[in-house]
Amino acid sequence: MKNKFLATFAAACAFACAVGLSGCSCIDGGSSGLIYNLSKDKTYYTVRGADAFTGKKVKIPATHNKLPVKEIEKYAFENCEITSVTVPDSVTFIDNGAFKGCESLTTVTIPDSVTQMGERVFYGCKKLSSLKMPANLEALGNNAFNGCTALTEVKVAGTYTAIGEKTFYGCTALKKVTLPDGLLTIGMDAFNGCRALTEINIPDTLTKLENRAFYECSSIKSVYLPDGITELSLSVFEHCDALESLSIGKGVTDIRKYALVNCSFLEEITFRGTIAEWESVRINQDNKYMTVRCTDGETTTFPPIVVE
Repeated sequence: MKNKFLATFAAACAFACAVGLSGCSCIDGGSSGLIYNLSKDKTYYTVRGADAFTGKKVKIPATHNKLPVKEIEKYAFENCEITSVTVPDSVTFIDNGAFKGCESLTTVTIPDSVTQMGERVFYGCKKLSSLKMPANLEALGNNAFNGCTALTEVKVAGTYTAIGEKTFYGCTALKKVTLPDGLLTIGMDAFNGCRALTEINIPDTLTKLENRAFYECSSIKSVYLPDGITELSLSVFEHCDALESLSIGKGVTDIRKYALVNCSFLEEITFRGTIAEWESVRINQDNKYMTVRCTDGETTTFPPIVVE
C-alpha cells in the first residue's frame, strides 16, 4: 500500500513538473533524493534534499526538465551526513544554512557562477578542511563558516566589501586567510577564536575593524593596519598572545577598551605619524603600557590619555 502511494505521488509530481506548475516540488526520479521547485517566473529550478535524504555524495545537476538549476534552497541539506558536494555552474545563489550542520562534509566544489551565499551556509561543518571561494562572489552572510574547526586555509575572492559577523568564528585550525582587494569592513567576532591563524593580509582599502574581530588569534605575530583604519575597537586584538609587531596609520583617533590587552609579546607599536599626532589619540586606560615609535623618531609610553 505504501509503495503504491509513493508511486502515485511521484507520478503526480512528475506531471506537475512537466506542465510547469510553479511552486510544485518535483522529486528526482533517480536515487539522488533531490527535490526541485520551479521558480515563480517558471524560468529555473531551485533544489534541496528530501526530508529523508541519505545520500553521501551530492552532485547537483545543471538542468532539470530542460531548465537551469539556479539556487540551492534555505537549509537544503541541513544536518545531512553528506561527505562531498559538487555545485554546477548554473547555480548563482546558495541560501541560508544550505549545508548547516553537515558534520561529515569534507569537500565542496563551488563554481565562479555563484554570486551570493547566505548566512550560516556552512555553519558547523566540522570536517570541511579547505574551500575555494567563487571569484565572482558579491555577498557572504554572517556566520558562514562559524565552527568549521577543520578549515585550514581560505582564499576569499569576489567583489563584496564586508566580512560579516562571526564569519570564521571558532575556526580553530585556520592558519591562512587571503582577503579580497576592495574590502572595507571586517565584522564583529569575524575571526574570534582562530587560534592557529598565523597569516592574514589586510587590504589597503579596509576602513573598519569591528569589536573582537581578532580576539584570541593567539598565533598571529604581525599586523599592518592600513591608513583608513581610524579606530582600534573593543577587544579587537585581545589575547593575541604571539603578536610582536603592530603598525597603525596616523588616521587612528581612538583605541577602545581592551583593544590590546593580554598581548604578551607586544612591547611596542609603530605609529605612522608624529608624536604630536599620537598625543591627540583617545586611549582607554584598560590597555597595557608600551613604547610607541613615531615617524619623527620620538617615543612615548602607551597609553598617554585616560578615557572611558
